[in-house]
Amino acid sequence: MLDLGAYTTALEYACDISAIIMGKPSKEYFSAAIESMNLKPEEVVMVGDDIISDIGGAQKNSNIYLFFILFVKKPLILNIY
Repeated sequence: MLDLGAYTTALEYACDISAIIMGKPSKEYFSAAIESMNLKPEEVVMVGDDIISDIGGAQKNSNIYLFFILFVKKPLILNIY
């Protein structure tokens, strides 16, 4: 099974260009997303469930409002007396 790197290399060769690889949590990823919506960072809210790639990436871009949502994969048992 081929991974994404092989497909990227094939597309670069076929198109005679070099790809720019970016993704969360890179600053370039968040900046490109904000720019594509024609917004300023202070007009953006990042809602995420991953503290590293969602929230950490958004923190690298100043003035982005952050919301962290914690999903628990196992039921919590709370002892309340």
